[in-house]
Amino acid sequence: MVLSIKKSIIKMALLLAGLFVVMFLFNLPVKAESFEITVYITNPEGGTVTYNGLPKTSGSSVYVDNGTMAPFFIEPSYGYKVGTIKYSNGTLVKSGNLYTTPAVNANATLYVTFEQQQSFEILLDVGIEGFITDEQGNSLYSSVSVKDGEDFKFRISPIDGYGVKSVKFAGKEIFPDNSDTYTITPSSMGTLSVVFDKYYNIDFVVGNEGVITDLEGNIIDGTVEVIDGAKFKFKVDTDEGYGISSISYTYGNSIRKLTSDSNGIYTVSSECTVYVNFGPAFNLDIKKVPSGCKLTAKNGSDTLLFGKQTVVRNSTIEISTSTDAGSGYIFKHFKVTTDNEENLYDDNRITLSLVADTSVEAVYENIGTYTITVICDGGGKITQSGGYSPNAVNVRVNKGDSVTFSIIPDVNFTLESLSYSGASFTKNDDGTYTTEPLSDNQTLEVKFKGTTQNISGIEVTDRGTVVSLYSIEGAEEIFESNNGNIIRAPIGNGIIPADVQYGLVGRSIWLDLYSDDYSWNINSANINGSQFTDKNLSVSRKNEYAMTMLTQLLSYEDKYQLRISEEGNFGFDATLLLKFNENRRGMTATIFKVDMSNYAVSAKCSSVVEHDGTASFVLSEGGNYVVVISDKAITDSDIHAMSGNGKVDTGSKQLVFAIVLVVILIGVGAIVAYALTKLNK
Repeated sequence: MVLSIKKSIIKMALLLAGLFVVMFLFNLPVKAESFEITVYITNPEGGTVTYNGLPKTSGSSVYVDNGTMAPFFIEPSYGYKVGTIKYSNGTLVKSGNLYTTPAVNANATLYVTFEQQQSFEILLDVGIEGFITDEQGNSLYSSVSVKDGEDFKFRISPIDGYGVKSVKFAGKEIFPDNSDTYTITPSSMGTLSVVFDKYYNIDFVVGNEGVITDLEGNIIDGTVEVIDGAKFKFKVDTDEGYGISSISYTYGNSIRKLTSDSNGIYTVSSECTVYVNFGPAFNLDIKKVPSGCKLTAKNGSDTLLFGKQTVVRNSTIEISTSTDAGSGYIFKHFKVTTDNEENLYDDNRITLSLVADTSVEAVYENIGTYTITVICDGGGKITQSGGYSPNAVNVRVNKGDSVTFSIIPDVNFTLESLSYSGASFTKNDDGTYTTEPLSDNQTLEVKFKGTTQNISGIEVTDRGTVVSLYSIEGAEEIFESNNGNIIRAPIGNGIIPADVQYGLVGRSIWLDLYSDDYSWNINSANINGSQFTDKNLSVSRKNEYAMTMLTQLLSYEDKYQLRISEEGNFGFDATLLLKFNENRRGMTATIFKVDMSNYAVSAKCSSVVEHDGTASFVLSEGGNYVVVISDKAITDSDIHAMSGNGKVDTGSKQLVFAIVLVVILIGVGAIVAYALTKLNK
């Protein structure tokens, strides 16, 4: 009986063990490879970041299957707003508060910043001649409170006899929309100031043969009320067969003539009476002139426009024309047509009495142009008289015209050479140069040479001869006579001119460029190539981004940010010397390049901090960097190990464990079977 019970217990144990193994194997993960998205939240009290219905804390992670998209619900708390959202592996798609990643194919980081949404008090400074209301018509007094980023809309109603003269918020004038509604979106507190003023009246006395209109085309009849201090602009339209005989206005006890601008617009700015008189008119058609040609037509003091218009009979019309230098045109004659009669006038200024419908056309001859290309490598100024130059490089000249050039070297420069491709280039008594009449395209090449006035001192040191300059500009002029020396100059605005880089090619020179807190050393042996551009090697040690973004360097406390302005590769290696606190001497400074798209860092080089606190780094490209000071040099392997980069385990460890467990269970089963056999015997 006891033996049977024992056998039953053993069989039950084996059955349960088998079921456990089967269930374990069925629950092994079979999902595809997945990746980790780490979530960092700045000001987590300002909102929630939810994934699959579960809120995430700053520094927590979610795991997403390869090739799938990850939706995050980002919602600010009351009084907060979503600030910046940055996803390291692409651009998020936003729909309301839902932000969805692209298809995930690598580990990534999501940075979310919540910002406190401030409320700003808007002080209301409104004159007693009117009042201010919100969109619902409620009167506003003293002040209103507006949340950051929200629009504040309001309307203004002056009392009878007054109008709105100005509306300003924080000193900046604002204007209403078509429904007379004003809108401001404050980013700080400020004062909304509304100033009212009285109207002044403009009385119009207009003849029966035309009308006056405002600039919107509304016909003006009788009296117009205008805010005191404002200007009123109007136009005059005449009936068929009539023109403007005169427009005048009363000013005090005097009567003055009113003239229009070039667009036919008249302007008055004070209380007055405007008289508009019409008279029988003829049609005057002034033909438009080509680009580069000018034509002015006047009826007394009134400027006439191009195109067809009516002008009072017997008016005296003065017309003049001219052509721009280098336009390619020369004036030939005026063609004046009246009653099918055509007359030609060679003078470029004529006077006509309008006794019939008249057409006036200025006729020009297109003689063509040539171009003088000016080549100059700097060091002086080149200006020209004659022709037309939009960019001081290409001078457009009429065929047969000459051009006079003024060539003036800058300070510390002299004129080295002139080369002109044309037949002659004559130096005048005043130092200018004049070309022959042009009959083809030409080239003018000017070279300036720097003078030794740029050298501030020469010193023989244990490093070699150091030649100090006042400026890096023009430094290439002294390279030839100082081959083998150290050239030292202030870096100034940080620009290393292309000519300086080119001047170092093939020489044995150390270029030492210094500023207050950093310096660059450039060995001419590292300069090669034939094409150069100005390089901006200025260094800023300000914080360009939050240190918390650099997750791979969070464990290092002693670190400093800097930015080198030049974008991309220098085209050469240069040594950057940075000054740190002297108590760092003997430690090791490692410089890391920062990828601003995902805030990943990579180690570039390390340097022992010298006794004076300086460390040097050999670099070949600009951008954002971080310097970390520690007991030893830091490598990419070090920060890789600390950041725990890599893909999420998808079940391989569990599979190994399961296999080991099955082997163990089989062994146990074998032992039990052996024991049962013995018991049976």
